[in-house]
Amino acid sequence: MAPKRKAPATAAAAAPAAKRAVKAPKAAPAASTARATKAAKVAPAAKAATTTKAKSAKKAPAKKASAKAPVATAAPKKGKAAPAAAPKAKAAAGAAPGGAIKRPVDEACAQGGVEVVKDYDTMLNQTNIQANNNKFYRLQMLVEPSSDKYLVWTRWGRVGVAGQCKMLGPFDSEEVALRTFSSKHKDKTGFHWDDRDKIEFKIGKYCPVELDIEAEAAKSPTKPSPKKAPKTQPSKLDPITQDLVSLILDDAMFTSAMADFEINTDELPLGQLTKQQVQKGLDILQDMVSEMKKKKPTQAKLEELSNKFYQTIPHAFGFSRPPVLGSLDAINSKVEMCNVLTDIEIAQQLQKDAEESEPDEDVLPEHPLDSKYAALNAELKLMEPTEKQYKVLLQYVNATKGWGQPLVNLWRGEGPGGDK
Repeated sequence: MAPKRKAPATAAAAAPAAKRAVKAPKAAPAASTARATKAAKVAPAAKAATTTKAKSAKKAPAKKASAKAPVATAAPKKGKAAPAAAPKAKAAAGAAPGGAIKRPVDEACAQGGVEVVKDYDTMLNQTNIQANNNKFYRLQMLVEPSSDKYLVWTRWGRVGVAGQCKMLGPFDSEEVALRTFSSKHKDKTGFHWDDRDKIEFKIGKYCPVELDIEAEAAKSPTKPSPKKAPKTQPSKLDPITQDLVSLILDDAMFTSAMADFEINTDELPLGQLTKQQVQKGLDILQDMVSEMKKKKPTQAKLEELSNKFYQTIPHAFGFSRPPVLGSLDAINSKVEMCNVLTDIEIAQQLQKDAEESEPDEDVLPEHPLDSKYAALNAELKLMEPTEKQYKVLLQYVNATKGWGQPLVNLWRGEGPGGDK
């Protein structure tokens, strides 16, 4: 389950995608489900799903529905992508003893035949707007099983660039290597490794960024050769609904949505940040809204919270100074960005569940789109233009001109057990 999103009282709402009512900032793209809700809320009694003409349309998927949920797409705005902090990593095949996921070795490490020791692996990040600092520090303890030698890998630099690296060691034992590893961690964060859960934001010090280790470990360092698509049953969905399901769970759409929020998917693979890390970012934005509600918001406090937010949700600004989030529009844009990150994680989990379902060996496997549709846990019924509800919603859309795009299709959503 996704963490509960906190909804800033005046600027934005970080609620589930189907019911979100975020005040859309000027800088925010049309891709988010928040924009979809804005278009649908004009007729709360008529609950339906909508799409508009847009081949490159982008959308953040909704959670598993327990009730009717409006789904919409609109033409995207072009956004310039900027790489984020978390670097890609080489996947370590297999699982660690005890069923734990093996932590992948940092991809910049050229030494082969090494593995990460236990959980001695951290990605640190630091932002200081006043000093124009926006940098990361990767720290890992490695072991070379063939020689039983231990190493400490470090890599650092400006967020968005590969940076510099250094391998320390070799060390004859884990204990000796751990002393070097812990010393580096203490120097960068101000906390001993054993106290890493107590780390708090402090100007001039690094904070850890929680990464989705399972997603990292599942990645392949080499691009697999294309395989012939397996034979499957024909899809039971009508062609228009097939297009909708493809859009909802489309990786290319996720990439476009993230690019609009200055998140480079080459450096921040989809789903790499944990839900908990994204929730921390939303909590900071809530604090920023509280500051903005004061009669006289202080620039120093907004700068401090901006530092904290960028340090929690890594951004890349090249060598430019990170901007202070000093307006409700700017804060709204980041709330929407965090919502997209969480929605992406939800959609990826849906796809994972569909892919891991065990097919019956005696029959052809289910069509991939049907499996994804089933994972949505909601029935979508395509509405006919002759239906009264369709005509009412069409009037509302034409009256508000919310998207500037013509309405093409509407779906009626029904949750488990016929909930409406």
